[in-house]
Amino acid sequence: MKATRITFDVETYKTDDPAVLEYVRAKAYALVPKGNKDVKALWMTTGPMDERAAEAVEKTNLNPMFGRILCANHLTDFADGSKKAFQCDLMRNPADELARLAEHWEETTDADTLWIGHNITNFDLGFLVNGFRRIGAPPPTHFPVFRNGYWRGRIYDTMQHIPNKQAGFIKLTEAYLAYGLGEAKEVIWEGEPMDGSRVAAAYDAGAYDPLLRYCDLDCVMERRLYLTQTANGTYGTPEARLTPLAELREIIAKINASDALTEPEKDSEVGNIVRTNHLAA
Repeated sequence: MKATRITFDVETYKTDDPAVLEYVRAKAYALVPKGNKDVKALWMTTGPMDERAAEAVEKTNLNPMFGRILCANHLTDFADGSKKAFQCDLMRNPADELARLAEHWEETTDADTLWIGHNITNFDLGFLVNGFRRIGAPPPTHFPVFRNGYWRGRIYDTMQHIPNKQAGFIKLTEAYLAYGLGEAKEVIWEGEPMDGSRVAAAYDAGAYDPLLRYCDLDCVMERRLYLTQTANGTYGTPEARLTPLAELREIIAKINASDALTEPEKDSEVGNIVRTNHLAA
């Protein structure tokens, strides 16, 4: 049975690739401030240089090119109305688990599957695509595609659907408050709520199960936020489009076969349909 929606979340960690570590450290060491000579002299001493290099390595956990995926959990809604939670634990067996995830999504998704998450266009999607590439596993056929600086496909990023004059990063917990969904549930680790700032420490401590539960909970929260923003999938989402996918394909085929349109005109017409209906280009 095919998935109608996949709500997913990834947790990440700094790189452990020796070549990447060498590159990141060298780049940090080479930085020179624009301040006066005294500032530059202090900046280039061993202590501050080592601190900058260490900080740069830690920040690779936010960089889809270099960071590692610890877990990639997802909550799937199926066509019969059922839903099921899945865990993808890359902390214990990274390559095998990621390959299995790609195979699982290949089997369970199709062109109508909607990919949902919070800040996925700036974070989760990039980590997953680059992760698939690193292990030589092709991304699932209907997984969103990154092309010319944009993601193409059936995507709903909950962060991108929150009207906010102060544009920028919006925490999932802040979105819950904004829509009156109450206080978000929490995963407690060592007496404190788990959040993104504690992921690395939890992983270093071997607290894999709390991390998996935290990732699971994010998926549940993101799904509820999506349903709230879209009035249960009826507003502002590809699920609410009026034209069925099969009919859209027929329209595109007629445009491409038309003798009355030039090739640029055909490209423009098809492009408008693709963008309007959130199709993969």
